[in-house]
Amino acid sequence: MSLLIFAGIVAGLPRGVGELIQKIQTDAWGSLTFLVVLILLAAMAAVVAFIVFVERSERRIPIQSARRIVAVA
Repeated sequence: MSLLIFAGIVAGLPRGVGELIQKIQTDAWGSLTFLVVLILLAAMAAVVAFIVFVERSERRIPIQSARRIVAVA
């Protein structure tokens, strides 16, 4: 399932980058276009860093098991 989601994201990247370049060239966001692009790139880097941090974190799960009492005859 994750592979399908990843493939969908990667397939949409070229179109997204093209649209971003077009918005930069046409000043679609007005005079703040450069600032908006920088904020967008910083947010994308922060999201990727957070995902890597969570994925690489150590998960300590306490395990409790019932103790067996062995009767000696």
